[in-house]
Amino acid sequence: RPTAQDINLDTLVHTEDGNKNGIPDVYAFDQNKNELIDRIGFDRDEDQYIELQVFDRNENGTPDLEVYEKQLDGQLVTIFAYDENEDGAPEAFGLDENQDGRPDRVVRP
Repeated sequence: RPTAQDINLDTLVHTEDGNKNGIPDVYAFDQNKNELIDRIGFDRDEDQYIELQVFDRNENGTPDLEVYEKQLDGQLVTIFAYDENEDGAPEAFGLDENQDGRPDRVVRP
């Protein structure tokens, strides 16, 4: 789970403070430093943890991956929601059950 302290300042392009309370709500990144934003992190409750990450891996302006945490059967699982055809609905979900940053299994709805 990325915290504000984990942010790679080399790839951070911009932050936004939507409610103007001095704490950033949104973090925009250019991971490959080609001047295109390819990841946006949202700290929804301003607790210094990024609860939702939205990726545009092919940098065409349309999100194709969302990463977030969810309790499933009493266990904290990181969900990778893959929108392969970029229509706004995920075609597959990667489940990281051991919290190592990689999906342990993939399910399709």
